[in-house]
Amino acid sequence: MGLRSLDDALHILNLYCVENQATKDDPTEDFDRYCELRDDASKAFYIYAGCKRKWMNMSSDERGSSGINILWPDRTDENFVKALEDAADGKSPNNISPIIKYGVQDGPTVL
Repeated sequence: MGLRSLDDALHILNLYCVENQATKDDPTEDFDRYCELRDDASKAFYIYAGCKRKWMNMSSDERGSSGINILWPDRTDENFVKALEDAADGKSPNNISPIIKYGVQDGPTVL
């Protein structure tokens, strides 16, 4: 099941992603759907090192944090800025992938 099928079935409301303008010479339906979600200001939440969001890594009176913390990207890092340019030019987007740390109280921590 690809992103298009998943979005059709679940109607994705929130997409956590690195802000980018990645392109592909031969985009798939899934990549096109990713771009639609990524560029939709009402659905996309752009993640970066140290970003905060209610319930992602901040608690409220309603409920606690989910334990998700973003370690990368550092949007000021020159290598990341170059990788963003490369992804926009249709080169591999691998180097703009986020590093996410997930941890639960009294439980495991994973990257």
